[in-house]
Amino acid sequence: MLTAAPARHLVAFCEQVRSRAGGGPDPEAAMHDTTITMYTTAWCGDCRAAKRALEAAGLAFREVDVECDAEALARLEALNDGRRSVPTLHVGDVSASLSRFSPAKLEAFLRAAGLR
Repeated sequence: MLTAAPARHLVAFCEQVRSRAGGGPDPEAAMHDTTITMYTTAWCGDCRAAKRALEAAGLAFREVDVECDAEALARLEALNDGRRSVPTLHVGDVSASLSRFSPAKLEAFLRAAGLR
């Protein structure tokens, strides 16, 4: 469950994520990029499965932890009609929630995005 007041350990984790990410993705630049943006949380098993599948396919992706980035959470909700569904993949004007991950869902997203 995502909450407005994160626990101290989550705050420390988010600080580490931000320091590695270098400030997060630029939404304008992402519109013209073919790199997949994956909205995730640290606790999400479906997110881990989607990451493994993208890595195995040799596809570049940018991971954005929505628990650590309020702007990313707002983008995630906008992409999913107000729902906080992770993992959500986005590239160009194509987005898909891969909650309850399956290879077939990933393949459908990749085809819709023109990556297959």
